Amino acid sequence: MTVIYFVVTMLPGDEINEKNTDKVLNYLRIFHPDVATPEMAIHILETMTIGAHKAAVHGEKVDFEEAIEEAIKTFNESQS
Repeated sequence: MTVIYFVVTMLPGDEINEKNTDKVLNYLRIFHPDVATPEMAIHILETMTIGAHKAAVHGEKVDFEEAIEEAIKTFNESQS
């Protein structure tokens, strides 16, 4: 199994920037090429920022691969 990490430095309240969007977009191109769009990357960044906040503040465990899958699902549902 190959594991690829992408480091996105964002805290709740931070603005989403092109550098972080590009990192997520590159990840999507490898693991989820069918949904690899800038809009999806932004949606995932927004979702993951909320997830990271919950993990830090509330001590909740967040599975980020699962969070990405859920973000893809909610994005696709919102586009229908």
